[in-house]
Amino acid sequence: MSSLKQPGKLLIAILVILSISFAINIAVGIEYAGQDFLVRGPRIFSWLKVFMPAKDPNPDDAILHPELPIFAEGRKSIQANAVRQNGVYDCRFLAALASLAASERGKDVISQMIKPNGDGSYTVKFSGAESEPITVAPLSGQELRIYSRAVGPDGYSAGIWVPIIEKAYGTYLDRHQTLDEKIFHFFRHGIMDGRWTTSAELAGFAASYGARDERACKVLTGNEMEQLVTINLELGDFGLGKGYVTGRQVLSWFNRDQVVSTFYAEQDSQLKEAFLKNRIVVATTGIQEYAEVYGLMQHHAYAVVGYDANKKRLLIRDVLNKSYFVKPETEYLYKDSDLSEPFWMTLPEFNKCFSGLSIEKSSHNN
Repeated sequence: MSSLKQPGKLLIAILVILSISFAINIAVGIEYAGQDFLVRGPRIFSWLKVFMPAKDPNPDDAILHPELPIFAEGRKSIQANAVRQNGVYDCRFLAALASLAASERGKDVISQMIKPNGDGSYTVKFSGAESEPITVAPLSGQELRIYSRAVGPDGYSAGIWVPIIEKAYGTYLDRHQTLDEKIFHFFRHGIMDGRWTTSAELAGFAASYGARDERACKVLTGNEMEQLVTINLELGDFGLGKGYVTGRQVLSWFNRDQVVSTFYAEQDSQLKEAFLKNRIVVATTGIQEYAEVYGLMQHHAYAVVGYDANKKRLLIRDVLNKSYFVKPETEYLYKDSDLSEPFWMTLPEFNKCFSGLSIEKSSHNN
């Protein structure tokens, strides 16, 4: 009898592990701030509203705003600093968009991306999906309140090009879900919102569906990205890295200085080439113990908007406007700074705080 019980116990253990894994993925696969437990607590489960006092709806939420300018000051409105993440958890997409907006090539691409239609809607044509232009309705008050924004140097709106592109990108990802994604989102929306559907509550929320991969660059430009890991991720402080062994890691046990020097040389070469060709560059922190110590955020994507080849340093922009690089040895963590401005980091500082560097690959077009 005991031999018959063992398979049953094993099956139960597997089901428990899968259930826990699914629950964790639901908890961390946040689409927008309304689903963040740290922000809203148990109210992330929208169906709980039947047990809570009803709030008066915002009268502006349902109003459409087709009269707002796409670019407040034309091409001048297209700046990396203008891209501000708001309620949607799509930092990888926005970091890619901000990096694109930092170059003259990117300004050309973005300025030609959006076409207003006679009925107030907009048609967005992505370079990576030219055969599938996306038409989106005018932004509602609710969308303007939650979606990301374009903000000018004076703090006022730089137009609605960012939320329009975000909404179109979400629409595109929603239409191109894999079977695994459809199954996951079907159950996630059912459990969280009481909506048994694969589609996000608002089109722009689906921009978060690409939060863990490099689809943003592929859709925006048609090009793939090359993934580079940093010294901290691969080697760590003592040649151990973050849970896997590589040839370079083993070599670092015997001659770390030489391996580190090779890292810097490769990154320097790649970054010089990238900014010479106006390519998209995105940096991610992942799980980095040094990120928060130096004023940065873990599990976040940053736009790399410049590179100084002489001083070997990167110019980095936080689209969420919440972090600024500081040196805790000499500076206060919360020093006065303009969070809308990008900040410089040397290659050693960058490798200490970040886990990955994604660089757009070349194509016959650029």
